[in-house]
Amino acid sequence: AKLKSSMEREPQKIREGYLVKKGSVFNKWKPMWVILQEDGIEFYKKKNDNSPKGMIPLKGSKIHSPCQDFAKRMFVFKLSTAKQQDHYFQASYLEERDAWVRDVKRAIQCIEGGQKFARKSTRRSIKLPETINLGALYIKMKHPDNGIKELRLEKDRKVFNHCFTGPCVVDWLVSSNSVRNRQEGLMLASALLNEGYLQPADDVSKNAAEGLAETTFLDLSDSYYYFPDG
Repeated sequence: AKLKSSMEREPQKIREGYLVKKGSVFNKWKPMWVILQEDGIEFYKKKNDNSPKGMIPLKGSKIHSPCQDFAKRMFVFKLSTAKQQDHYFQASYLEERDAWVRDVKRAIQCIEGGQKFARKSTRRSIKLPETINLGALYIKMKHPDNGIKELRLEKDRKVFNHCFTGPCVVDWLVSSNSVRNRQEGLMLASALLNEGYLQPADDVSKNAAEGLAETTFLDLSDSYYYFPDG
């Protein structure tokens, strides 16, 4: 057997975990151990199985999320392959689905652009407590005295009124005891952003919200956000 050159390295594992998958033959939804590689998605009946039940190539595929083809199933995304086959996956909560969708999108973009999928770290997703009420939290965040201070920020000769930076949001979440640490704060800020309680104000934060950065919400001082209803 010929040795593989360094160019033909093994595809890298990007993300793995249990998702519920709709069967293509009997249409039953079953939990599967799913592995996203740079070039495709493999799914296994059990985590420790040696051979996959199936493999979906990413080249030429398109991802659809949110997918509302099934009224009673939440957090579903659909992957349509180049051969016009649809595969449906269901996550157990919003942040998990969005993380899978973001990584699959980036993997497809990398294939199209001939790039290597690069990521600083594969963070395990943190599950938010079910008890967090984002709407109530939003009202607290907007409180004139104890909430997040809205400022007049300037960058690249542009003025951003009634805005605040990413770290301001995370600082406030930590200091108000809404979260235990900055990583949880980042997760909660991402949930607020995904649900529309925070809006990206500048190009840096808009690109991240579109899924072009490692996280949808940025804990960076040059990322600006605002409240949607002013």
